[in-house]
Amino acid sequence: FAPKRLFLGISVSAVSYYTYLGGFKRMHLTEVDFEETEAFYMPFQGKYGNDLGKKFFKLNKDVESFKSDPNTKLHIKKTFGIYYDNPQTAAEKNKLRADIGFFFDTSSDNEQDKKELIQKYADLGYIHTKLPKTRSYHEKFAWGFPHFFSFLIGSSKFYPLATKELMKRGTFEKIEEGVNYAFIETYKDNETYYYGPTENLKDFSLTKYPAPGMK
Repeated sequence: FAPKRLFLGISVSAVSYYTYLGGFKRMHLTEVDFEETEAFYMPFQGKYGNDLGKKFFKLNKDVESFKSDPNTKLHIKKTFGIYYDNPQTAAEKNKLRADIGFFFDTSSDNEQDKKELIQKYADLGYIHTKLPKTRSYHEKFAWGFPHFFSFLIGSSKFYPLATKELMKRGTFEKIEEGVNYAFIETYKDNETYYYGPTENLKDFSLTKYPAPGMK
């Protein structure tokens, strides 16, 4: 009986842990406004696993440094990622594209201050942009630990569901030549907020890299 009890104990633990990570959460899309915001971001091309993780490590380290700077006129709201490629269908997994960065407000409306701010972060490798208020399919997903597994589970639930709804709506048919459809993820308070824009598609196509080869 001992092996059976051991197997049962492991199975119960595995199910409990999968539940804790959000594995049994059902996603229900709502249509919301992605709010207008200013952002600084870094272009990325590589693997969505370790390569992107290293980029996010730098981003989070920079954000903490910016927040602790007593002279900063920057109010950082949250970090984000914009994603263009499906790793399941891409043949060149080392050429997956993303843009990662942070949304912000400034404490000064002075145009010269803003120019200096943009130049300051440009010197650190960040690009300034403005993203418009945009109707989007939306859901959120809480993180378990380690966070990596929750990112995988959340993505595996949201993206197929959102893609299906966007196809029904005919959103992909509206994409202009040279524009890449982009999903947005924002990160705050141990949750990922997912957005699938249904309009203003060109404004979210920030990547400077060509699409990877497909299977």
